[in-house]
Amino acid sequence: MAGQQTDLQRLRELIDAVLADSYQSLRHKDLPALCDRRRLPSPPPEEGHSKHERLTASLQACPDGHLAAVADAILEHQPLPAWQRNRIQDLLWLGRPHVEIPGRTRRELARDFDLSAHLEHAERLVNLTERIWDLGGDLSE
Repeated sequence: MAGQQTDLQRLRELIDAVLADSYQSLRHKDLPALCDRRRLPSPPPEEGHSKHERLTASLQACPDGHLAAVADAILEHQPLPAWQRNRIQDLLWLGRPHVEIPGRTRRELARDFDLSAHLEHAERLVNLTERIWDLGGDLSE
C-alpha cells in the first residue's frame, strides 16, 4: 500500500510539472479547456488566482484513482521530451498486465532487423531514436 501511495504521489508530481510547463503560453480563459482535454476537474474561477494556482487547485481536486486517466490524456495529446514521457509511462505501467519478452528474443529481433536503408539517412534515424528513447547523452558523436 505504501509503495502504491508513493507511486501516486510521484505521478501527481510529474503531472504537476507538465502542467507548469503548459500554462505558460495560455490565458486564464484557456485553462478550463486545458483541464478538460487533460481530464482534470475544472479549475476555480480566475478571481484573484494566478494560472498556476488555478491549475494546482484542479490537480489537487483530482482523486488518486483518476490520475492514470489524466496521465494517459497528457501522453496522448502533449508531446513531451523522452525522459519525461518515460517517467510517466513507467509509473502508469507498474502493476499493469504485460508480456515478458526474454532477452534472447530481443537480441534475435535486433540481429534480424535490417538497418541498411536507415543508415543512408543516419541523422534522421538518430533524431527519431532521441525522440523515442531517453538515451542520456549526445548521440552526434
